[in-house]
Amino acid sequence: MVSLPKAALWGGLIFLAVLILLVLLLLIRHSLLLKKKNRCFEETEPKEAVAWIFMDTALLLEKMGIHRGNGSMMDLTEPIRQRFGDSYAEDFRTAVELNARSLFSSREMTEEQRTRTKAFRETTLLHLKSSKKWYQKLWMQWILCLY
Repeated sequence: MVSLPKAALWGGLIFLAVLILLVLLLLIRHSLLLKKKNRCFEETEPKEAVAWIFMDTALLLEKMGIHRGNGSMMDLTEPIRQRFGDSYAEDFRTAVELNARSLFSSREMTEEQRTRTKAFRETTLLHLKSSKKWYQKLWMQWILCLY
């Protein structure tokens, strides 16, 4: 016969073990997804990397409430200008043009263009982090693995 305190202790230990396992699985998943994303950003050719980086940036913009829908990304320039200012809007416009070149042009892209697109993504990420509450940032970081 098992006493009630012993059963509660074992139940608590099992619950704690399951909780620790879930946290470990979450950490491993986060690490693997970010490594895969960074590999796409760094190890692919600049042309492919620009497209991957811009796609990720568009996802970040969507999480900030800037939705493209079925329209062009260039249509978002004015709402972005109103929300974040002229400098960011010009960077956005440049990133959209670089993305278009990476997708539709046969010319190679340079490392500087990849770096420029990455810098725009980092700026977008900073805007995202500053505009969301702590629990939204936790959800986006650990569950959605956006950063």
